[in-house]
Amino acid sequence: MMHRTPTTAFILGAGLGTRLRPLTSDRPKPLVTVCGKPLITFAFDHLLADGLSRWIVNTHHRADEYAKVFPDNCYRGCPIDFRYEPELLETGGGIKNIGDLAGNAPLLVYNGDVLTDLPLGPLLDAHRDNGALVTMALRSGGGPLRVSLDADSGRVRDIRGKLGTGLPDTHLFTGIYILQPGVFGLIPPNVKISIVPVLLDIIRDQDAVAGVEIDDGAWRDLGTVAEYLDIHREVMAQGWRPSFPVPEPWPVLSDPEALGAPGSGADAACWLGEGVRLGADARLADSVALAGSQIRAGSRLERCLILENAIAEGVASGSVFAPVPNGGERERIGAFLKQAMATDSLELDPLDKGGSDRKFYRMRTPGRPARIVLHYVGEKSSENDRYVAVARLFRRIGVNAPEIAMYHAGEGLIAMEDLGQADLWAFRNHPWDVRRPLVEAALRQVSRIHARARQALQAHPFDLHVPFDAALYRWEREYCFEQCFGRHFGVKPECLETLRSAGGLELLGARLAALPRALVHRDFQSQNIMIRDGQAWLIDFQGLRAGLPEYDVASLLYDPYVTWPRGAREDAIDLWRRIAREEGAVISSDPAVFFGCAVQRLLQALGAYGYLGIVKNKPRFLGFIPTALASLREVAGQCPGLDGLSTFLDDLPV
Repeated sequence: MMHRTPTTAFILGAGLGTRLRPLTSDRPKPLVTVCGKPLITFAFDHLLADGLSRWIVNTHHRADEYAKVFPDNCYRGCPIDFRYEPELLETGGGIKNIGDLAGNAPLLVYNGDVLTDLPLGPLLDAHRDNGALVTMALRSGGGPLRVSLDADSGRVRDIRGKLGTGLPDTHLFTGIYILQPGVFGLIPPNVKISIVPVLLDIIRDQDAVAGVEIDDGAWRDLGTVAEYLDIHREVMAQGWRPSFPVPEPWPVLSDPEALGAPGSGADAACWLGEGVRLGADARLADSVALAGSQIRAGSRLERCLILENAIAEGVASGSVFAPVPNGGERERIGAFLKQAMATDSLELDPLDKGGSDRKFYRMRTPGRPARIVLHYVGEKSSENDRYVAVARLFRRIGVNAPEIAMYHAGEGLIAMEDLGQADLWAFRNHPWDVRRPLVEAALRQVSRIHARARQALQAHPFDLHVPFDAALYRWEREYCFEQCFGRHFGVKPECLETLRSAGGLELLGARLAALPRALVHRDFQSQNIMIRDGQAWLIDFQGLRAGLPEYDVASLLYDPYVTWPRGAREDAIDLWRRIAREEGAVISSDPAVFFGCAVQRLLQALGAYGYLGIVKNKPRFLGFIPTALASLREVAGQCPGLDGLSTFLDDLPV
């Protein structure tokens, strides 16, 4: 029986990359760069060359980093479906977890930590003709031989000797294989499992795992720092290039200014990232220095890896140099926390949290649960006071918020309960029937704020931010006009003045400001809603203030970081209205109030993206502007009196 040729590939991207640490401490292994290009993009280029133009990627460790590299969930115009695993499922569980995305068609699986240009045509042809449930791409050498292939039949007889056949291991498994949709039903649900036991069952029970030997092309497993250095030597000194087309200029050339100091030098096997600088008489051999790193004068480094912004010095061979954040800030914080938490052993791992100037760390101490440490100093350090006060208020009224374990105002430090790594954003690509109960849980929490927080505040008062009044709504609009429409799109001041006077927005702000207010979260979006054991937990709530409940709900349902399947928003709105009634929150029956709040929230978000992307030099935020604009066009059309805004948006150069 002939099989269809797959058009979708599943790239395994959820592994921890432990053997490559510290290179993978702050990024998933498939996003490690090779001569300036993310490893996973080689897989995409490879697949695209053979007609596989739709990709699914599972994520786990530092999953947020994928959104920075692929803000539009695509590469070279081809869609990428990301599927987050809150708990690592391994290869078999990961395949089972994306069954709804794969559909009823053959699927090519591609290990995301290999770099190869082996021809895929023989694999595709073999699977089409051999009638097997699974066809594995194999090589006769180049690594550990763990697969026993019968050359006459083309069938795999054993893997790692697990079936006790006594047959010799003849081939290396490349991590690339094709499976039929029937394999999904053979993988147990909700289980952490490798694909190997599944393959062994198919071999034993059905004799339906085939293998094809493909020795052409190169195949490299970037499993260790030594292998990472090896591939850079092959590219830079030996001239290796993949056989498939790579769209951008590659390899990215070493920074020409790196060797400007007298007597400095690097041999042909080295690769130097942007902003790397060698001091006088510093020499590198067979090494990689990533962006912003510095090699001190007189250093002699061989077979070394210097991570981003690290400082390397001395005479070393086979060493990895990692940065010390902020000139020892982490060490200073760690020393303080050791004393405050009465412990001799403590680890702090930096976390990347959005566009805030605050710094976050995950703190681990032996015998105690992990904590999240928030550090915020300077003119806005009063936000820490408010964060702690709001967290304690929420816990008193039955709203899920992290427990505050320690707060030191002078140091600007908060240690709080660690809610894990899974936020609501991480489920954005899951089917609606998976997301729906999580959205419902989040709406339940925020409705409790709307119903209970104001009265509880009277018993335990503290200062809030300025309320949502006409002036604040106007500020949100002006923020967008200046930072997004003006700074990003270059709209002329006279056009913005026309929008102010004729767009209907001033009247909208006045109408919203005149309505009765509750207390609102203010930044109720998917990345500020953590998911633990199926329940929603709220964070980043220091912006609590008087406002309309509709503003919070619109912030979630028109979150530019997330797309919604057809009918899901309407379903969520119905959920919210029911939950609000159950919790006793007062909301408007006029749909124009909800959509008006959505207009305001999206204008504020667009202003933030322009400011963060351009002023704060974080260009990844600019990638969210098209989605936010599309949503703004939609909700503006639902609000009476905003024809001027709709016309302006239609004329924007996007």
